[in-house]
Amino acid sequence: MWTRSLKVKKICRLVAFVAIVVSGLSASLKYEVKATLLGKVGEVEIFKNKDSSSVYDYTIRVRSSGLAALLSGNRRDEMYARGVCNQGVCISSSLRIETLKKKKRRSKEYIFDKKAKSITKRKRSWKNSTLVAESSKKLPYYTRLDPVGLYFAVLRDLVPRPGSDREYKIVGVEKAGGKVEMVVPEADMQKALNKKHGTNGLLMIYMIVKGEVLGRKNRKVLMAMDKKSGIVEKAWLSSMPVVGTVTIRRISTREPTPSKK
Repeated sequence: MWTRSLKVKKICRLVAFVAIVVSGLSASLKYEVKATLLGKVGEVEIFKNKDSSSVYDYTIRVRSSGLAALLSGNRRDEMYARGVCNQGVCISSSLRIETLKKKKRRSKEYIFDKKAKSITKRKRSWKNSTLVAESSKKLPYYTRLDPVGLYFAVLRDLVPRPGSDREYKIVGVEKAGGKVEMVVPEADMQKALNKKHGTNGLLMIYMIVKGEVLGRKNRKVLMAMDKKSGIVEKAWLSSMPVVGTVTIRRISTREPTPSKK
């Protein structure tokens, strides 16, 4: 039971990361998360706080439900991503990720120092609203790209060119050295993937997280994007331990109320 609980918690973190990547949108959206062996395991809400071509400001909320909520301690992940955009290039100003369960809260914040070309990762933990732990350390690499900026980079660099791929370095996947490879398969593979998943002409994109993630090296996430709107309609995380394949599917464009920052 403990091992299953630990795996579900790690999967929740990975789902939260994928949620940030699909969040660089022009609308507020809601996604449902299901697993083949557990049924519905959660929901993702994405709220665009500002409507501007020069900045991005998003709140992303991931909530566990059903058996996954029981195994993860009713876990909730909330992310706040801000950045600036210039001529299609978007870079991060701040990224904060909070995890809440029961009476505990953990915060992970990335502080960018452009002049020194360094990133400080600050971690804090609270119990019953009391700060109980705090630490800071510099990342072994420098980048100005967060997962939301990655979404915009893929729109700019790869979406117009099927059959292309590119490796990016971003914050949020330190165990993989920050390395994420994005691949837009060629036309024949696009047709085969659409037929397999019944996605009717959506643009299929692979995200490959370098290094070992949940017992597998170079774990792949497949995303299906509406090329015209840029909205990611579905995403799949296959062969996940304990739960099977995890599917993230857009269910509405409702306007959730963002959490206070």
